[in-house]
Order: sequence, then structure tokens, then C-alpha cells
Amino acid sequence: MPPAKPTHVAVASADDARQAVAAAQDAGVDFIKVYSNLSREAFFAIADESRKRGLTFGGHVPIAITVHEAAEAGMASIEHFWGVLLACSSREAELTAEEQKENARPPAAQFRGHFTTARAAIDSFDETKAQAIFRTFVAHGTYQVPTLEALRRFGVPHALPPGSDYMPPEIRRILMAGQGRMDPALSEAGRLYYGEVLKLVGEMRRAGVSFMAGTDSAVPGFMLHQELERFVDAGLSPLEALQTATIVPARFLHREAQTGSIAAGKTADLVLLDADPTRDIRNTTTIRSVVLRGEVFDRDALDSMLEHIKTAVAAR
Repeated sequence: MPPAKPTHVAVASADDARQAVAAAQDAGVDFIKVYSNLSREAFFAIADESRKRGLTFGGHVPIAITVHEAAEAGMASIEHFWGVLLACSSREAELTAEEQKENARPPAAQFRGHFTTARAAIDSFDETKAQAIFRTFVAHGTYQVPTLEALRRFGVPHALPPGSDYMPPEIRRILMAGQGRMDPALSEAGRLYYGEVLKLVGEMRRAGVSFMAGTDSAVPGFMLHQELERFVDAGLSPLEALQTATIVPARFLHREAQTGSIAAGKTADLVLLDADPTRDIRNTTTIRSVVLRGEVFDRDALDSMLEHIKTAVAAR
């Protein structure tokens, strides 16, 4: 088996995959995340071993797996929406092969294949197939983390995410390098893909699929506000959008008794706002105070922290 790294391990076979799951559990891990380049045999070995050991697994749907197969194998959450649009196409098998071929072309960029088939997938949209995959997600309790703001930004090349001035220069360079891989044609395909994803998210929520907020960003916190806005753009109510970052993740993590809503006995982690976010989701940015494990940080304290971080980053 290839050597482990701080946050991940590469697996080349089903045996490797099972050993990796066992080692992760021995180390105290209770959630396994899978990535795009897993082979079919490694993916299904992880799914089987995780189930036997009572572990939850989720992440990227590997290129070699359909989202239908992933849900039926017990994948608890699907990140970034990759594969969902294809699952709604009457040309799913053909376009999947095209994506795989494009993704294998150097330099590797997993999003590139998804965008290059976007127009064909949209033109071959099949409502019957779409409703079938929605029902599969609901039946298997497969949560979706579409990272909508990150998808939207693929169509806005060279635009750094909000809060980037609080990040070290090396992180900003990584963010800019990722945006730099988007040529005009790919950016246009990204905008097309994002628009279709917004429509699907709204339809899936109405069909009962569960969604969680996620930003896929190196800038913690800041992009979450934009992510909630994108959920409203997709047709969720402001309250439903808020729930994607509060009670729904708590439910997914089986921690409803401890967090996810405000109630006596729950962990005192919350924000106090100057305006009602259920009337306008953008009001989540009107933060007056933050309560972290019962300690209150008022606006002056928060601003002081942010200024300290910005000064430290600028000095690097």
C-alpha cells in the first residue's frame, strides 16, 4: 500500500482499501472520505468495509462510479454534485466515457470533464431519469453538498473568494492558480453547468433530497454566507438555506441532541445578528456577536481579531 500522508492514503486494490479503512478506524476516525480517482474495486471495498465496521463514508463520486451506484452502496454524502447532471441524461453512459477521457488528459483537472459535457447533458435531460435518481437519494438517505458558490466561481476566472486577504500568500497563490486553469470556453461551460445545477438543486429539494452547506474553500467562514445565498437562488426558502448549515448537518452527524439548533442543554455555539435572515438570507452577514462554547465575542472583539490576522498576513 502506498505510504499514508497526513490527511489521506492512496489505495491500489480492494485489499489496500480494506486495510486503509481498518487503519483509519484504529486511529479513531469515524468518517471516511473518498476521492475521484478510486477504482471500482477499491470504492466498493471501502463501502463494504465501512458498512461492516459501522463507519460513515462520503465525498467525491469516483469517475468510475455512477451516482446511482454510489447511493446504493451507502455513500452518505455526495460532494460538488459531480455526476448528478449526467445521471439525469439519456446519454449518461456515452457522456460519462467522454468525461473520463477528458479528465485523464494532462494537466489533470477533475472539473474540466464535467464542464465539457455540460451542454450535451443538458440537451439530453431526461425527466424520468431525473426523478428516478432523486428517489434513489431519498430512499438511501444520500445527502448532497453541491458547493454552489465554488461552482459559480468556476465561471468567474481570476476572482479570489471573499476573505482572501486574511489568508497567507501561499494560499492565495493556490487559489489564483486554480482560477488560472479556466480558459474563456471552459468558463462559459462552467456558467452553463452552474445554471443547470441551480435548477436541479431546487427540484431535488422539492423531491425531498437533503442538502448541506459546504464551500470547498480555503477561506473558512466567509464563503458560507455566499453559499447560503446560492441555495436561495436555487429555490430554497431562507429558513431552508439556514438549515443546510445548522440542523441538517447536525442530523447527518447524529448530533442533534448537542448542536444544530438553540435549546437548553445544547452546545452554546451561535451568532447574534442585527437583522432577520429568514426574511433576507443576506442578513447572516449582520453579525453583532459570536458565542463560542459559551464565551461571548462582541463586534469590537471580532473586528480586532480580523485586523490582527490581516496585519500578520501582510507581514509575511
